[in-house]
Amino acid sequence: MYHRAGWPGTTVVWLKDAAGAYLTADASLGRLLGTGAELVGRTDFDLLDREAAEARRAKDRAAIDAGTALVDEEWGPVPEHGPRLKLATTRTPVRDAGGRLLGVLGVVRDVTSARHAEAVEKQAALLARTSALAHVGGWEFDVESGEGTWTDEVARIHDLDPALPASAQLGLGFFQGVHREAIETAVRMAIEERRGYDLELELISARGVRKWVRTVGQPVVEAGRVTRLEGVFQDVTRRHRAEEALRHSEEVLRQLAENVEEVFRVGDVDTGALLYVSGAYERVWGRSRAELAAAPDAWLAGVHEEDRARVEASLPQQASGGYDVEYRIVRPDGTMRTIHERAFPVRDGNGRTVRIAFVARDVTDERVSLDERLRLEERLRHAQKMEAVGRLAGGVAHDFNNMLGVILGHATLAERGLRTGRPVERHVEAIRQAGERSAGLTRQLLQFSRRRPLAAREVDVDEHVAGLAAMLQGLLGEDVALSLVRPSEAWAVRIDPSHLDQVLTNLAVNARDAMYDGGRLTVEVRNVVLDERHCRQHPGARPGEYVLLVVSDTGCGMDADTLSRACEPFFTTKPEGRGTGLGLATVYGIAEQYGGFVHLYSEPGHGTTIRLYLPRHRGDATVVAEAPAQEAAGPGGEVVLLVEDEDALREIAGELLADLGYGVLAARDPEQALELLADPACRVDLLLTDVVMPGLDGRRLAERARALRPGLAVLYASGYTADTIAHRGLLEPGTDFVEKPYTAAVLAERVRSALARR
Repeated sequence: MYHRAGWPGTTVVWLKDAAGAYLTADASLGRLLGTGAELVGRTDFDLLDREAAEARRAKDRAAIDAGTALVDEEWGPVPEHGPRLKLATTRTPVRDAGGRLLGVLGVVRDVTSARHAEAVEKQAALLARTSALAHVGGWEFDVESGEGTWTDEVARIHDLDPALPASAQLGLGFFQGVHREAIETAVRMAIEERRGYDLELELISARGVRKWVRTVGQPVVEAGRVTRLEGVFQDVTRRHRAEEALRHSEEVLRQLAENVEEVFRVGDVDTGALLYVSGAYERVWGRSRAELAAAPDAWLAGVHEEDRARVEASLPQQASGGYDVEYRIVRPDGTMRTIHERAFPVRDGNGRTVRIAFVARDVTDERVSLDERLRLEERLRHAQKMEAVGRLAGGVAHDFNNMLGVILGHATLAERGLRTGRPVERHVEAIRQAGERSAGLTRQLLQFSRRRPLAAREVDVDEHVAGLAAMLQGLLGEDVALSLVRPSEAWAVRIDPSHLDQVLTNLAVNARDAMYDGGRLTVEVRNVVLDERHCRQHPGARPGEYVLLVVSDTGCGMDADTLSRACEPFFTTKPEGRGTGLGLATVYGIAEQYGGFVHLYSEPGHGTTIRLYLPRHRGDATVVAEAPAQEAAGPGGEVVLLVEDEDALREIAGELLADLGYGVLAARDPEQALELLADPACRVDLLLTDVVMPGLDGRRLAERARALRPGLAVLYASGYTADTIAHRGLLEPGTDFVEKPYTAAVLAERVRSALARR
């Protein structure tokens, strides 16, 4: 359809010759192209700037080269008045019958309205898609006619049929349900007061589905009166439910935070403001939350002054999560509590810490209970040990009586032999062996009764058990036979030897009590490798290589109920006053401490077998036993000052030293020794002193002796074990020590070693 030139919808025609000059052109073409001049006889280069003219010439040439009509669109020039037009130009080459180019025919059409309609259609489609995604629909309500219209999304929100007009459905479900009255009130106020509304409420859709919607309405005023209302509906059910779930979750967390014993605080990193503090703060600190909210650092005022500097020094670690401190607080009533507090950083999506949550726990009662429990455990361990020591003492006394009988008997025979001239070497050797065995019994008794364990080290369990055989037999008594089953080669384990002693003595005591009329206790050591299959069949077992210590007795055994409780602390079947009930519990605890485990097998009337699995230690392939002391190289004329308050020991030690070739000065007490040392004419190369003596002990004697004789060598001697006197400061690195009683070979080696350290 043609329109008046220059108006929207106009179509004009032009014709150019082969040189590009206009042969004919509609008068409105100049206005469409923005030239505003007569076109006939002129070229685009006469009418436009060079760039625009070259662009038009290129489009003409493209149509000529193609030999067919070409269409392109462009925006027309910016007019002084009216809208800018979108122009579509069709260029067609014109030739004569012989094919000679005559020119180019052009048809220019105003397509502004068509393109605008297409854009509107695209926008409408986009709006429909985005409205469906956002669950938003538009509506309009005519006040005078009472008719309404809405988009498809509004119908879908209310579960109405989008294909039916709004007017046909107003009575079918729209404005129904629980939101009808609220919307009617909002509509009436919008009309009467000429102001919009924004409501969020629950509705029941046409299908009976409960939904939450947001509706926004705005009055349209024309000629001074409200003629219609327009607005949107949005389905916010999902958001509302999420918010409701969040509120419920927050309420649960708030109730939890308010009712647990821990104190919760949340602070803002940027502002330092306290965002939340739980009610436990008032119970624990004895101060109000309002006070803390006004001054977020007010809690520090309650920290004990001796702990405050340490707590403040830890505060910079809050943002990194490294804040983990324990401190004391003083409540307003003067009572003191112990607090353990940790900080947890809360980060945003970029990883920046924006909040810090604190959890503080009152651990006062736990610390008191822990200290009390440790003291109680120590007393119980000591009581248990004394129970075993009491039994051990009886066995040791029996063995000592036997050894004394041997010593006295052979001493009598040796004395007679000396009078009659018969050989006495056999009797002297027997006396020496009996003395060494007695010394070993004493050493075991002292080692077992000590309170502090040694550090764990590599131990050959087989050799260790063999070394304890005499002590175990003493515990068992004469009516119980002890059998040892030893492997050809035992692996090493890493354990505190005193713990191994404790295990064996506990098991021996339990076995002895189970064998009322005597019997046999078998102790076996062997190497075992446990696989996954074995461990599945034996709960508590773990795959690996172990040294297995098996202790079996022929006692009364245990029924299933007793066996199930055998490792419980304080559980005992012994009469009152006969035991603590800590024996098997201690064995179990020691096994767990070193990564092992225990299995118990027992039946009434068939005895009990206890298997203790200790992990193999691979530090060294074998355990090297301590080599027996060898007699050291002969002396070089050195003089030893011997200080011993026991006359008999002083006499025998002096004779041993003299027999070894050393000069000997003997002192009965530290005072006499210091008198000798103060005499410059008296040569002394080594001070051999007892540790425990009346008045001045060995350590202080050595200090005063070295003040008189700088560089003096010192060798300490004692009948106590090394760990018993360690607290006196005598076993520091470089300290020389010999345990009494000692043989001549051991004494020679220790004296030579101490002199070599000068």
